[in-house]
Amino acid sequence: MAMEYAKRNNVKIIMDIDYRPYTWISDKETSLCYTMACEQCDVIIGTREECDAVEYLWDPDNDNDDVTAKRLTEAGTELVVIKRGVDGSTAYMSSGEVVHSGVVPTKIQKTFGAGDAFAAGFITALMKGKDVKTALIHGSGTASIVISGTDCTDAMPTYEQLIQYLEKHPVEE
Repeated sequence: MAMEYAKRNNVKIIMDIDYRPYTWISDKETSLCYTMACEQCDVIIGTREECDAVEYLWDPDNDNDDVTAKRLTEAGTELVVIKRGVDGSTAYMSSGEVVHSGVVPTKIQKTFGAGDAFAAGFITALMKGKDVKTALIHGSGTASIVISGTDCTDAMPTYEQLIQYLEKHPVEE
């Protein structure tokens, strides 16, 4: 209902898949619900595992990011971002353009919070009018800062702190 309301009011819908297997009754239920949600989204962000959860019913053997992104963009999504941890992230646009970014290296203290931090940095950059490559770098930088701290909330940087961090810690392609 919220997604339908947003669509009717020309609000961009961005979904971070954020798959947690223990919160679902079955893989089928997960795939069905996620697929229905993805069909409403303008932007989808997820890891390969999260995309596998979406695709469980309609292509359970697929592990190809290009195939996943093509299906989602052909279904109406403008931008699909697939995160690959230390291997960086790739953005697939409905125009067919593909943009890859490496990661901002850091000393890892913990991994929890990385996905939410990536989404926060990525979305903030888009909202500030940055291009997709810059948004991927901002997502990686925000995740880098958060995983180098001991908790999530206090480690989340302001936009200004992120920019200062990225000046000292460039992305590695």
